Amino acid sequence: MRSGEIRNLQWIDLDFETGFLIVRDSKNGETRHVPIDSTVVALLRDWSRTEGSDFVFTNAAGSRIGWLQHGFRKALGRAGLSDLHFHDLRHTFASQWMMAGGDLYVLRSILGHKSIAMTQRYAHLSPAYKRAMVERMEQIWAKPAKSNPLPARRADRKIA
Repeated sequence: MRSGEIRNLQWIDLDFETGFLIVRDSKNGETRHVPIDSTVVALLRDWSRTEGSDFVFTNAAGSRIGWLQHGFRKALGRAGLSDLHFHDLRHTFASQWMMAGGDLYVLRSILGHKSIAMTQRYAHLSPAYKRAMVERMEQIWAKPAKSNPLPARRADRKIA
C-alpha cells in the first residue's frame, strides 16, 4: 500500500473474517480491497486501538499519524540498511510477486493501478531470476540423448 493509504486506514476498513482491508481513498480515486496475510491479520488484531480515534495508526494525540519518514529511517538504521525509500517496498512486493509466479492482472488490482503498463513498471525481475528462467527453458527444450536409434529402413526389403 502507499504511505497515505496506510496512514488513512481506519478500523472500519479491516475485515479479519474475509482477510481483506479496504482502501477507500486511493491515489486513482477508486476503492479497492487489499488481501492481507495471516501475519498482518495477527499484527492488526493485536494493535492497540487509540480511544476516540477511528484511525488504526495514530500519533500521541490520537490523530491520524503524519509522515512515516522518521520511523522508517529509524527502522532502516536498526536494520543496517541505507538508500531505501518507503515506496521501494511496493516495487519489491511487485517484483517478488511476479518472480513467485503471480499473475500480472491480479497484481494490478492489488496495487490499485488503472493500467497494466504501470504495473509492469513496478514488477522488476532480478537478473538471477531471468537467468534461472532461461535455464528452465533450456531443460524443456533439451533434446533427449539417442541411446537406441530405430533401425534404418532397407529399400530392398520385400513386402509380403
